[in-house]
Amino acid sequence: MNKEVATCFSYIGNIMYYAGDIEQALLHHHKALLISRRVLGYDNSLTSHVHQHMGLICHTLGRNDIALEHFKRAYYLMRLSAGFNHPEACISLANVGMMYQETGDHARAVKCLKQALQHSEKMLGHNHPHFNQQFIACCYALSISLSQLADFKEAVVYQKKVYEAQRAISGGNDA
Repeated sequence: MNKEVATCFSYIGNIMYYAGDIEQALLHHHKALLISRRVLGYDNSLTSHVHQHMGLICHTLGRNDIALEHFKRAYYLMRLSAGFNHPEACISLANVGMMYQETGDHARAVKCLKQALQHSEKMLGHNHPHFNQQFIACCYALSISLSQLADFKEAVVYQKKVYEAQRAISGGNDA
């Protein structure tokens, strides 16, 4: 067992996921997780990434409770291995927020998503190529959770941010 074997299992899991064989994807990522934990330890970024992938797979299978646990673990491990202000930690936190939203815990979703949005703005900046995608996803999710909490005024503010970001991407021709 070594890091390369864990990485290969993870890659095979990704391919199986995209091929639509979700059960095999889960199996291969589980193998990658076991090897990564044994060889690299719990506090490694590869272990965090495998938890991210397993969270996505569990979400696809409709197991949002398990997905939430994987995303929370990925966030914790990424913070431990790379620091709180690492862009991957922001993505992990956004995933935690979205899973809270999926499970109906909109108050926690709002807290996580606002924090992820704040840190990604600080870490990536508005000119980073990945910022717009994450910004739009977080703002959209925030508008949904705020609506569910009956905070319609703030929900509209975030939905307008989505509109402005989409308009900027498209060149403003779609008004």
